[in-house]
Amino acid sequence: MPTSDRTTLRYGSRSTRDNEDNAHKITSNRVSGECVTSAGVPLTIHDGRSPSRSPSNGVTDKVIKLKKIMRRAFKLVAKRQKRLVKGTRDSFKMFLRHCSSQVTPRLLMTPMEYFLVEQVRLTAIAIYRRIMSQKLTFLDVREDLGNLMSLYDDTRSEHRQAAQTLAVYFHKLVLITAVLAGELEEASRVQRTNWYSVIDLLYSAENVISSPSSSKRLKVDERFGFRLDALEPLLVPRLDQITKLRLLGKGGFGSVYKVNIGGLTLTCKLIRQTRLHSERAKCADKLVATLVQSRLLVIVYACFKAEGAYVCLMEYLRGVDLYKAIRGQPRFSVELCRIILSQLCLAIQYLHVTGFIHRDIKPSNMIIMPNCRIRLIDFDTCKVCAVNASGGVNRSYIRKSFTEFHDGQTAGTLHYLAPEVLRGFQYGRAIDWWAVGVTAYLLATQTTPIRGKDARAVKQSITSDEKHINFAKIQESDLRHIISRWMTRDPYDRLTGVLLSDITTHPFFLGVDWKDMECGEGKLYTYSPILKLMKQHSDTSEYSPPSAAVPSYSRTRHRILDLDDILDSPAQIPLLTFVSHGMMRVLQKMERDETPCEADLNDQREITKMALTSTKKLDLNNSYRFKELLLAPRTRSHYYM
Repeated sequence: MPTSDRTTLRYGSRSTRDNEDNAHKITSNRVSGECVTSAGVPLTIHDGRSPSRSPSNGVTDKVIKLKKIMRRAFKLVAKRQKRLVKGTRDSFKMFLRHCSSQVTPRLLMTPMEYFLVEQVRLTAIAIYRRIMSQKLTFLDVREDLGNLMSLYDDTRSEHRQAAQTLAVYFHKLVLITAVLAGELEEASRVQRTNWYSVIDLLYSAENVISSPSSSKRLKVDERFGFRLDALEPLLVPRLDQITKLRLLGKGGFGSVYKVNIGGLTLTCKLIRQTRLHSERAKCADKLVATLVQSRLLVIVYACFKAEGAYVCLMEYLRGVDLYKAIRGQPRFSVELCRIILSQLCLAIQYLHVTGFIHRDIKPSNMIIMPNCRIRLIDFDTCKVCAVNASGGVNRSYIRKSFTEFHDGQTAGTLHYLAPEVLRGFQYGRAIDWWAVGVTAYLLATQTTPIRGKDARAVKQSITSDEKHINFAKIQESDLRHIISRWMTRDPYDRLTGVLLSDITTHPFFLGVDWKDMECGEGKLYTYSPILKLMKQHSDTSEYSPPSAAVPSYSRTRHRILDLDDILDSPAQIPLLTFVSHGMMRVLQKMERDETPCEADLNDQREITKMALTSTKKLDLNNSYRFKELLLAPRTRSHYYM
């Protein structure tokens, strides 16, 4: 884990500091008025002057002055309170080690608990890096801790146990940050927040803070740690309840089958255990299944561990993967490209605001159905990122869109990887939008934008500053323009969903009914080749995805993973287990020898967080989460000046 964000990134001649300033410029360009620095925080400066507005750019003198003060505040505090800054920095180091340790075994957390702890850890890392680079401002602390408090508010009603776990870690983070945050507010001449009262908010909520409750599910052996055979059993489908119908797909990762369970048709994905090594890779799809609720993403009903494989039960989609619909078929019309890309943008934006980067956006990870509705699939490469629980867009969220991670990971497919990932630079949610550009280019031209004789040549073309992409092959001007914006090598200049309105208002998407794209179920377009690629059943006249060809063993590197090759696991690990409420009802009916129906399986899908909500602008006066905790102004308004 990097300890500083001082590493120099070069796109042309610009450094990291220039790029971070760019993130602030993005805000001033996209959100008018005081949004540029307030990010929803009350900006009360105790100088007694009324604000005047600069005629040149519409930004008040008050805001300009506050920006200058904020930039100097940390250095002033560090100069006068060296021990405080050093102690806070050391406390962050210890806290981050604790978050990553096995003091409370992370494998014994539920997926929701794990996700919430990851949010606290990512927040702590972000603040710690700003401390190390001497760039931390009071706004960073207000925005990040306010976001965590909003996440706690959203979680505590439906996930009481997980909210308690979040409260424990959040409590510790507030204690570490409180004094330094107050000093930064004082140095910036704004009203101080009573940070210790944030802890009172946790106590005053319906939940009572207690230690992470995952330990209650475990009998701990002090000498040998925890024993999986001591875990309380979790209700998951037995393998003998799953009837294999036919093979849908196969590869080195495993295989995908059409299956029947209790008379219901589902898709079963088997993943070889040898393909997943890290804890985060093993639990990625479980985290997404627990958190997401969108018609643009495939519904996951259950994920669990078997002897020899990880099993994932999903909805059975009557469609084909988008790559098959592109390959060897007539070129897509501009209207069909618009319909597909608008749905893809909403799906990605939804994932981002929910707290995930997909990292493997490509046509073969999308299913298109005869009505031209799409579903995004395959969440094995998803990475937890900062959630946008507060509902608005602020400076901290914008910055993390480009620089949240610096871990050198390159998960995904080479032709769709963003330049900053291949260069080993800092990256964030912006990498998914590069992949959207590659996908859009493929839709429009039926060829990938960057090609090479081998992987090394492709990587060189992606990372090179030279122009290797022939946008002239795209005839429609608006489509050509938006693809070129998505495929800008500098992530700060790239068109992203920082504000989704930047995408929805682009001329290419003129006339799109975005609400229908996200929430509708009706037919969007007629594209007959999709039906030609599917198999029609003579008895029902329904269409289904074609079966995958089964090659001989001598022609394959791996033997096809079959349901008959795996066995039920004697115990399930909580972090690696997810069962939806609908699947629970199905299993309970099957245990009572009753026949389940589709209504049992499908939960009421109330979409409470839509991608479209991220288009709203900030409420300058009321969006600060801890506004009621602001202290009365001190008479010494120039304490550090």
